[in-house]
Parts: sequence; structure tokens; C-alpha cells
Amino acid sequence: MVNIQERVVIVYNRSKIMISTALALIVSLAWNDAFRHYFKTHPKMKDKAPWTYALIVTIILLVFIFIFDEDKSSKP
Repeated sequence: MVNIQERVVIVYNRSKIMISTALALIVSLAWNDAFRHYFKTHPKMKDKAPWTYALIVTIILLVFIFIFDEDKSSKP
């Protein structure tokens, strides 16, 4: 049985994760707006820059997933 102190720790840890995730979403949306504005104001960047940006962000995401993904093969 889980006592109250352990429940408080669990809720605290989950809250930190949810708040961090929400803030990461807000930051990513802000960067998205900044890049959109940059692409609109620089004519040379209008055609290929959004595709390049999307590709780079996707590669970064995949790298983070591979780095932070737990080793599932060692679990029963």
C-alpha cells in the first residue's frame, strides 16, 4: 500500500513532467512563429527554408528519441 508521503512524491514528479512538457510546447510554438515571420520577410528564404527547417527539426527530434529512449531489449 502506498502511503501519503509516497503519493505526494508521485504527484509532484508527474506535475513537473506535465509542466515541463507544456512549457516545451509553448516554446516550440514561439519558435515556429519566429521562423514563419523570418521566412515571410526574407524573399530568398520563402521557397526552401521551411522545408529545410522541418527536416532539421525532425532530425533533432529523432536524435533525442534515440538518446533518451530506454533500452527496451533488456526488460523482460
